[in-house]
Amino acid sequence: MSYQEALDHSESGAHGHLVPGSAEEAAAIGAFRDFLCSLTPEGVKDKTRQVYAEDAYLNDTLREVRGAAQIEAYFLHTAEAANRIAVQVHDVAASGGNYYFRWTMEIVHPRLAGGQPTQSIGMSHVRFDARGKVVLHQDYWDSGSAFYAQLPVLGRLISWVKGRL
Repeated sequence: MSYQEALDHSESGAHGHLVPGSAEEAAAIGAFRDFLCSLTPEGVKDKTRQVYAEDAYLNDTLREVRGAAQIEAYFLHTAEAANRIAVQVHDVAASGGNYYFRWTMEIVHPRLAGGQPTQSIGMSHVRFDARGKVVLHQDYWDSGSAFYAQLPVLGRLISWVKGRL
């Protein structure tokens, strides 16, 4: 499923919507924020299926995943491979059933930057269903600088190309 198809599929008519300013909206925002800030194996196991709808769509620019079970498996693999992932959500904006979470992520991964911490800034576009579960999660972040440029061989190639521009 493409992002556009996921947008069309997650329109509020198909899944309902949260009432702006409601306790349910605040709870959904809080649950998603808490999930992002708990990207440990335990946090992923405990929270993914509470936060994501069964048919949820996720694209984090590295991978496109469909369904709560696959999203859980993907985040679990990511969390287990990293030494540490720390996400700080700075603010949330809402417009017409769309929610935008601006965040900073620091990751310590043995295969990135020689195991040193790397940092990325990004934003997640999220839509919730009427129950407050995520039906669409599209991330926007600079995966080139924050991820690919940190890989041993590819990072040197990216630096070389940037130096030639």
